[in-house]
Amino acid sequence: MNGDSLRILSLALVVALSPSAYGQGTEAKAAYARLVPSSGAPRFSAAVASEAAGLDSIDDAAWLSGALAEAAKDPREKKALLSEQASLLELLGRHAEAAAAWEKAAGIVPGIADATCLLAAAACRLSAGEGESAARLATAAAYSSPDPVTARLASLVLGWAALANGDRDEALSAAKASVADPDTRVAISALLLARASSEGAERLEFQRRLGTYASRPEAASVEPLFLVVGSTAAGAPVESTPAPSQPLAPTSRETFYQVGAFKDEANAKALEKKLEALGLKPVVKKRSGSDIFIVYVGGGVDDAKTVLALKDAGYEAWVLDSEP
Repeated sequence: MNGDSLRILSLALVVALSPSAYGQGTEAKAAYARLVPSSGAPRFSAAVASEAAGLDSIDDAAWLSGALAEAAKDPREKKALLSEQASLLELLGRHAEAAAAWEKAAGIVPGIADATCLLAAAACRLSAGEGESAARLATAAAYSSPDPVTARLASLVLGWAALANGDRDEALSAAKASVADPDTRVAISALLLARASSEGAERLEFQRRLGTYASRPEAASVEPLFLVVGSTAAGAPVESTPAPSQPLAPTSRETFYQVGAFKDEANAKALEKKLEALGLKPVVKKRSGSDIFIVYVGGGVDDAKTVLALKDAGYEAWVLDSEP
């Protein structure tokens, strides 16, 4: 066997032995083979991020970050790669997997667990419907954080967890304690929780107050993921003066669901066609301030039927609180 054959065999073995390589794209596997020999190099995570940015699939980018996190020698590089993987998994709507990656990142560097990563994990557990796990992680984040803002955000995650368990009073109490917080992230999260846990005129008032943050993309969310500084699923904040508040008029409008997120517009369009073939009404839009193309589906006259059709076809979907 000559030298070239040995090199080819070596690369094949590297990819074959990489974590969960089955089902990943050829480019992602090749990137893994190129990068794994330098897993002990300084700024290894930056090199991985550069390679991941060139992949067409977010799924492949998430796999690459996670697989090379396992190979990284420096705990700080492992943490950076796990955080990147977690953020990409959020974009894909794989919240339970994202939470696991955030939890691992929180404790990978010796010392006190990273409170921001714990908070990210808590938010993802909430989005995955795991209220008890979210509460546990939020409590840990509050205790381990030297930052009072992170601690206040953690208390709001506990409020979301209470709401998930059916305790509206506890959730509303936690929200009201922070609706006037000077930190915008805290205030918006509190208002979102207050709106979700209140009713009638009180709910409309919280909605009106959210309207003063209309230029902030997170104000249109129904997920607490934007609480997390490191989360790319949150969208970049928009710095601007809050818009003047407008009176609310009760209206009926169509509900939209996010189904996919892609770096390559062609992949987003391909999903659009598959969804159209199911009789659905997909929309492809580029996320503001990023190179990500999001695929949405309108709920139509029967939201439950639309969600069921998506689930039956194997697609994850989560509701948006505003028209894309």
